[in-house]
Amino acid sequence: MHIDAQVLRAIARISRSGKPPSLIELDLWIHAEPAAIRTSLVRLARSELVQRRGDAVHLTMLGLALAVAAGARVDARRTVRRSRKLRAA
Repeated sequence: MHIDAQVLRAIARISRSGKPPSLIELDLWIHAEPAAIRTSLVRLARSELVQRRGDAVHLTMLGLALAVAAGARVDARRTVRRSRKLRAA
């Protein structure tokens, strides 16, 4: 999965707790170099998918829609893999 999609999904998941994620929390959730995460956040902010306020990161409505869509795509792939394993067994 592309780093931008990983960042969007991580922001959406962490935000469920009721507070926006910090850069430190994103570093813990995403298995990538911190510099790559920061570069991704800059790209996402330029595309108006996230807003940064200090150390906190917020999804825009479009960013949330893409995070949900990226999650659904990953879940669909997992379902297909599981059903193939079951058929093979």
